[in-house]
Amino acid sequence: MNTPESSPTTLPPHLSRIAQWIWIMLSGTAVFFFLLSSVATWQAPLAMCTQVEVACSPWSLGQEDVTLAYELGLPVPLMLAAYYAIPFVAKVGFILIGLLIFWRKPTDWVALLMSLCLTLLTTEGLEHVGRFGPLVKVLYVISTWLYTLLPFVFPHGRFAPRWVGWVAHPLLLIINASELLPNPDGDLQISDPAFWVIGGIIILWLGLSLFTVIYRYTRVANMLEKQQIKWVMAGILGWSVFLVPTAVQATILPASQPSAVRLAFFNFVYLPTYLVSYLFISGAIAFAILRYRLWDIDIIIRRTVQYSLVTAVLAAVYLGSVVVLQQLFVWLTGSESAVAIVLSTLAIAALFTPLRQRVQTSVDRRFFRPRYDPAQVLATFVQTTKEETDVVQLTAELQQIIQHTLQPDQVTIWLTPPTTTNKQP
Repeated sequence: MNTPESSPTTLPPHLSRIAQWIWIMLSGTAVFFFLLSSVATWQAPLAMCTQVEVACSPWSLGQEDVTLAYELGLPVPLMLAAYYAIPFVAKVGFILIGLLIFWRKPTDWVALLMSLCLTLLTTEGLEHVGRFGPLVKVLYVISTWLYTLLPFVFPHGRFAPRWVGWVAHPLLLIINASELLPNPDGDLQISDPAFWVIGGIIILWLGLSLFTVIYRYTRVANMLEKQQIKWVMAGILGWSVFLVPTAVQATILPASQPSAVRLAFFNFVYLPTYLVSYLFISGAIAFAILRYRLWDIDIIIRRTVQYSLVTAVLAAVYLGSVVVLQQLFVWLTGSESAVAIVLSTLAIAALFTPLRQRVQTSVDRRFFRPRYDPAQVLATFVQTTKEETDVVQLTAELQQIIQHTLQPDQVTIWLTPPTTTNKQP
């Protein structure tokens, strides 16, 4: 493991001071606009998203949603509190983790870039910033560029193999330049040629990133760097869980089509997943850079895969059950009812534990068999010790278990005979 003095990512003192001042100015500006936008958003009335001239984000809560929530008897103050508080808490997590990394690794340029990425990500989706909108957009593009650069340079700060840099730089330039291009018609539609061009470039970036990570992990990284890579990849994987409800919210349940199903999905699936995924990626980057308990990452990856699948299945079941029950209530009573939401929520709560156990077993058997089988063998051995009384048989069984689970070069078991006290006559 490299010491801080010999690390290839350690900056000289004069460059370190310049980098720190740049970090402070950019991060301070981003945090200022984040707080300014948060206060203005809390005070601003909700938009009427069904109006043609009003462009609402698919992930916004509109005035029509609030009116419908009142009609359904839902706790509107609690719903609004969650709507404002969850994104705020998630981005405050970005700020705190970014500050922690900056404080602990002020001379490591890779750590500075990653912490700057976190603090600048607070500019994502900011509203009510007035004429400072272009500046906020530039800050967000910088954070996007740092995020897309992450798979290529982490953790040792150089491209591996070197030719990847010649392909990665143009890709990053095109991906992030597209964020700055004006689009008077709003978001890109699937029928636009630019949609497919940008989509193809992003897919190419994903493929190149995957190749780079695998190459560095298998050919370049030492043991510590492998654990760091695992943490970052686990963070990206955990954040990708959020893509499922995001896609549903954007394509099936947009803000322009308020309904009870949209309210249920938005409050019980979208917002909780938003909070967990954003806090997870910031925490994973902190663990990777600060090298804190790196050896626990394997179980984190397993749990991330398992809960990603559980989240996707429960989201589909929840959405389907709400739709079916609402249609049933409309057929029976002629109107929608909040009872459908309550029944769907109770069904999801009842399904969570058995579904998680089933998914956990399936994932372990399919993807983590080297770890799954020893766990089962050890569980069998515990049961054997309760029934077997022959010491020789138990010793042979224990030796076989150790050989199978740990795979050491050799196994030696020391048996100490019980001590007895000889009483003198």
